[in-house]
Amino acid sequence: MANLITYTVLTLGECKLHQLHTGNGKFFVMGEVAVQLFQETPTSFLQELRKGKYTRTNSSAPDMLHTIVQLGLQVEGTASHTGVTLLPPPTVEALLIDRRRHELVQSFKLAMLKLASQEAARLMAAGDYEAALPVAMEAVPLGEQLFKPQPALQLFPLYLLAAQANLGLRRAVQCEKCLALASMLAMKEPNMTTTVMRSQLSRLYGQLYAFQSKAEEALRAFAEDVYYCSIEYGPQDARTSLGYYNLAKVLQSTGEVQGALSCADMVVSIWSSCLSRSVLGLQEDGQPLPPGAPTELLVGRLQLVEVAEMLQDICKLRADALGQQHPDVAAAHTAAGLALAELGDSDRAMQELQAAKSLLRQAAGAKQQLQLVEQAEKQAEPMESFARHFRQESIADVDLVIRASGTSEDAAPEPKRARGSASAAAADTAAGDQLQLAVLPAHKIILFNSEYFEAQARHWQQSSDAPSATTKKRRGRADDSMPGGRPVMHLTIDSAEQLPAAEAVIAVMYGVPDAVSSL
Repeated sequence: MANLITYTVLTLGECKLHQLHTGNGKFFVMGEVAVQLFQETPTSFLQELRKGKYTRTNSSAPDMLHTIVQLGLQVEGTASHTGVTLLPPPTVEALLIDRRRHELVQSFKLAMLKLASQEAARLMAAGDYEAALPVAMEAVPLGEQLFKPQPALQLFPLYLLAAQANLGLRRAVQCEKCLALASMLAMKEPNMTTTVMRSQLSRLYGQLYAFQSKAEEALRAFAEDVYYCSIEYGPQDARTSLGYYNLAKVLQSTGEVQGALSCADMVVSIWSSCLSRSVLGLQEDGQPLPPGAPTELLVGRLQLVEVAEMLQDICKLRADALGQQHPDVAAAHTAAGLALAELGDSDRAMQELQAAKSLLRQAAGAKQQLQLVEQAEKQAEPMESFARHFRQESIADVDLVIRASGTSEDAAPEPKRARGSASAAAADTAAGDQLQLAVLPAHKIILFNSEYFEAQARHWQQSSDAPSATTKKRRGRADDSMPGGRPVMHLTIDSAEQLPAAEAVIAVMYGVPDAVSSL
């Protein structure tokens, strides 16, 4: 079965291009470039392309053809031509210049620089510094060429990315050179340098000094990081917590255990509060959050993985310093368990929460904390964790619509859990129409692994892209709840009674253990 190739979308004014990530590099589809940028047919554009001797390549790989079909991209079509023509970024830039599309040249360069920066950051977040380093280093000359006269403050984040990539590979000298360039820009434009930029610079200097075993310099740099984050976000904000943790680690390395514990206390306090809101829906005093109160965390998934590791490390720090049975160790286990529950890692979350529960049962006056842990255990159960993660619209890239194939007079009534989303549409839905039961934020990486979902997506794509007035009228209020801006995939089931089973099948696709047996 052909797989979907990873791609990114490049926006140039009103034009959009898909950059496909292949094993041989990143390419644009020639047909899309012809139509989007130059308003020409792919076939005629290819003929002109051959005359100009532009660099290009051809691919007939199944994954490539499958991806182009899924994205609906136009390609050249001649009897003598097989596969599709792909263009590297320098060729697209050269075409824009040669064809006098000067208004798009700068935008294209900026977009390519942004994509390179994002890719470097993504690779480093995943710990792949070997792959991130060349991407980050190549972005620097691109930026230096783009932002003139030099030095320009726009180069600041590029220097930081290069510094971080070098530090990840333990290249201290190269890291320090990049940080020096960033520092020079900050000193040259002090009024334009934000507190967030100063925080990022101080944090990287702290990490460099810690790597070089320069404890005093590292403490000073991490303290500056906390100071700037506190100005920008507040001292109790989740985004300030990493500075406290870095201070704790340096103090621990110098044998200042009490200082390390004090900084670690701030980390646990901050994340216990944030995760209680997000996972349990509780305020700091243990009371339920008021309706409509925000519960989303201010960090992404990869950052939350680091938070979970950070909290688990603090468990060890507290256990070594205070003893394994100390209540503070239980508090750290609880916070780590909540972080893992938020990530959907049910098994490890339950391990942390059970460790906390075991300690709290032996502690005096820990009834309230014990109740919180028991509540967290319920939220960490596989199906609960899946449901909470699966329905997070902010991290989804596709809407999954579950709907019934039709209704009849003797059809069984909808289950209670389905009535809220379907009842509004039921009155206006004639027999044989598609009855929308649920709209779930979902993820292409999971759904595109299923041949059934691919077939459903192709079958319903035309009708979902351009619904008729009659269809809109029949759908009634059900369409109003459908989020916009993402592709839609459909799962059609026989009746609303099958909705729990459909959700369980999706849970299995996400790797939730015992999802089907839990029905």
